[in-house]
Amino acid sequence: MGGRGITWAVVILALIAAGGIAWWALYPKPTEEDRIRALIAGLERGIEAKAPNRVMAFISEDYRDDYRLRRKDLSFMVLKILRSEGDFEVALRQVRVEVEGRDAAATLEGEVTLTADSQALGRYFGTVTLTPRKEGRDWRIVSTQGWQQRVLHEAVGGS
Repeated sequence: MGGRGITWAVVILALIAAGGIAWWALYPKPTEEDRIRALIAGLERGIEAKAPNRVMAFISEDYRDDYRLRRKDLSFMVLKILRSEGDFEVALRQVRVEVEGRDAAATLEGEVTLTADSQALGRYFGTVTLTPRKEGRDWRIVSTQGWQQRVLHEAVGGS
C-alpha cells in the first residue's frame, strides 16, 4: 500500500472512531429507573412464558420477605405456580418506581389471570411492592410484599 492508501486508511479509521465516540456520548443512557422498569418487564415476560428460571433470574440470592420466605422458598413456589395448567396473562395498570442510590421501591398495580380454553381459571388483582437493590451492575429483587398472604392461604386450602 502506498502513502496515499495509508493516509486514506487512517482517515477512514479516524471517521469510524469519531462516529463511535459521538454515538456513545450522545446515545441516551438508560436511567436506573429505566433499568428497574426493564426488570419488571422481564418478570412479566417470564411469568407469561411460564419460565421459572427467567423469573428467578431477577431475584437476589439475599431475598427475604416479611413472611420469612427466602429465595429457595420463592423458587419452589414460582415453579409450582408456573406449572399450573393454562396460560398466564399479566396486565399492569400502574407502575411506580422510586430510586435512592443502590436501593429502590417499585409498586405494581395490576392483575394476573390464569386462563385455559379462553376461560379464566384464576385471577389475582392487587398491589405488589418490589424492593430491588443494585447488585454489581444489575438490579435484583431482595424483597416483595402484597401477594404472600393470598397465595399462602390458597396453598393450605383456603378460598
